[in-house]
Amino acid sequence: MNNASPKVSILITTYNHVDHISQCLDSVLEQECNFNFEIVLGEDGSNDGTQEICKEYARRFPDIIRLGIRDQKKKVYLYGRATGKYNLLKVMQEGKGDYFAFCDGDDYWTDKKKLQKQVDFMEANATYSFCATDRMVIKNGEIIRDQRLEKHLDKNNGLPIVIEKANFFSPYLVKSNTILFRKKCLDFQLLEDRYTEVKDTFIYYLLLNGGKGIIQPWITSNYRIHQGGRWTSLSRFGRAKMNHHTIRGMYNSYLGKDDEVQKFYKNSLLNYLLTSVRNKRWEDAIIALKENPVLCFRAFASRASQKVSELLS
Repeated sequence: MNNASPKVSILITTYNHVDHISQCLDSVLEQECNFNFEIVLGEDGSNDGTQEICKEYARRFPDIIRLGIRDQKKKVYLYGRATGKYNLLKVMQEGKGDYFAFCDGDDYWTDKKKLQKQVDFMEANATYSFCATDRMVIKNGEIIRDQRLEKHLDKNNGLPIVIEKANFFSPYLVKSNTILFRKKCLDFQLLEDRYTEVKDTFIYYLLLNGGKGIIQPWITSNYRIHQGGRWTSLSRFGRAKMNHHTIRGMYNSYLGKDDEVQKFYKNSLLNYLLTSVRNKRWEDAIIALKENPVLCFRAFASRASQKVSELLS
């Protein structure tokens, strides 16, 4: 396989995944396709042996894997925590394929035809910007269905769910280790300008400017929940704060002209404020109030009115 002209770039970001990265890479290398693909592997300064494993795979598969060891001076820190945002930006900038697919270094794919099925769908349906799927979740050693995806796919009688801006945020069903999307639907300038705010929500909403998306009922991957994960290790307060950081970035960009983003920004700001109060994070509560005091008051009043109506009904 020659990755000089790949149809698909699989973008893998990894940091301290020594126990999982081999399984991740093997599951991607086992894909059965009638097209070329490449693996763009971003290693973010691991200190547990992950980097050495990545180097060995890149040596063994030089025609498929392009390894980037990230400059730690450029790592983005938010609220005192290291993030993988610079690494995420770089793998997207480095991908050569017509399509991009994500798989974090602690997750893995379970369907050897994953890429083939998704590319076949996208090639036959030019009005779609992305194709995501159902998945399994690994938690405490047990493999179970992703409960949110299961619930909404069952509600849709097991049929694919079409994703548009109107139903993107609620419920949020697009999962990173399942998605494949058109590279041309990305706005690289926007992502570069705001890369310190970018995470999955930002990217996948942006794609909808290029066409609708779809969630297929195929189970194609396993998502691992563990304390070593950068996202799963965050507290509820930490997630609310990080999520709002991303939504605020969307709101302050041209995406903020959309009613859907404006509504979600209001809900995100209120959630950040209330979560800060519940956790006695008074400094954060003040930051939220100062960010948009009028909006905070209106959102709080609306929430209070709703609660009163529920009690009286």
